[in-house]
Amino acid sequence: MLGLFLGLSIIMSIGAQNIFIIKQGVKREYSYYSAFICFISDLILISLSISSVHFLLNKYPLMNEILLIIAILFLTVYGLFSIHNGLNQKSSLQNDNLKNTAKTSFWKITLIAFSFSLLNPHAILDVFVLIGGAANKYRTTIHQYQFVLGAMTASLIWFFGLTTISVYLNKLLYYKRAWSILETISGVLMLGIALNVAGKL
Repeated sequence: MLGLFLGLSIIMSIGAQNIFIIKQGVKREYSYYSAFICFISDLILISLSISSVHFLLNKYPLMNEILLIIAILFLTVYGLFSIHNGLNQKSSLQNDNLKNTAKTSFWKITLIAFSFSLLNPHAILDVFVLIGGAANKYRTTIHQYQFVLGAMTASLIWFFGLTTISVYLNKLLYYKRAWSILETISGVLMLGIALNVAGKL
C-alpha cells in the first residue's frame, strides 16, 4: 500500500506526461495506446531504479540515509507546492484548442510517448530517488518486491484511469476547479508519505 500511495502521489502531479495523456484522450487519438506506452516506460524506470539503487547502497551504505533525506525534503516541498497550487486554483491545462489539432501518426505518437516518459528528468528523479530509495529501506527482498508492485500498480491505475476520464469525461477537465482538487489531494498524499519515510530514519 505504501508503494501504491507513493506512486500515486508522484504521478498525480500535473506535468508534461499527464498533459500528453489528457490531450490524446480528449482528441481520442491512440489514447489507450499512449497510456500503455507510458505505463511500460514506468515499469522500465522502476525496475532499473531498484537494481541501480541497490547496487549503490551496497557500495556506499551511507547513501541509504542520504536518499531518504532527499526523498523527505522533495516530498515535503513538492507536497506543499501542490497544496498551495490547489488551494489557490493555479492549476490549469489551457486545452481550449486540443480538439482542433492535426492527427498524429502512430509511430510519432510512440516516439512522443516514450520521450515524455523516459527522457523526462522529473520522472527519472522521482522514480530513482523516491521509489528506488524508499524500496531499498526494506531489509527483505519480498517486501521490496511488494513495494515495487504497489508502485507499478499505481502507474497502471493512473494512466489508464486518466485516459478513460479524458475520453469520456473530457468536459470536466476544462474546469480549473477539478485540477485544483487533484493538486491538493496529490500534495496531501506526498506529505503523508514524507512522514512515513521520516519514521524510517
